Amino acid sequence: MSKKIIKHIHFHLTLQLEESNITLNRNFYDLRMI
Repeated sequence: MSKKIIKHIHFHLTLQLEESNITLNRNFYDLRMI
């Protein structure tokens, strides 16, 4: 595998992780507001 592909996959995974973290934080915040 070329480094380009690895970088692309890593970037994509990092983005997904950040998005899910934001969603988790938002859900947690909503729970605390109840």
